[in-house]
Amino acid sequence: MKVIHNISVEAFMYPTEDQKRVRKALNLVLPAKAKLKREEMESYYGPKIARLTFKADKAPEIKEMLQKVIGGLSKEERREIAGTIDQRMDEEGNFHLRFSKQKAYIGQLALAYKGDVMKMSIKIASFPATLNNMKYNAKILFE
Repeated sequence: MKVIHNISVEAFMYPTEDQKRVRKALNLVLPAKAKLKREEMESYYGPKIARLTFKADKAPEIKEMLQKVIGGLSKEERREIAGTIDQRMDEEGNFHLRFSKQKAYIGQLALAYKGDVMKMSIKIASFPATLNNMKYNAKILFE
């Protein structure tokens, strides 16, 4: 049974950051052959920033990303995620996680709640497609 429709990742790259370092951080959760989309944006303070995104919708990519995330998180963080399903899932079944971009650069996957983060959105599948079923499927992924 399919549990995930797709996984999206987003991070911002600021003018002071090295693109290779940001890519190294993102590689901690991306599949090996991921091709990032880059969009230049105006920032509030003037210099342009880049929005880097990737969306996995093929089963092998989804599986690889999920293995990286679940395998990279500590048991305590997986437990924390499983205990905060209600706060992390929206009405459409998108399950939201944020990871520290700085820690990812040094090879550590760690939850983050603010600051310089990599955002991950996991579109949870269920049948029938009810919010309670989607929450249940998300919970079993991280327990």
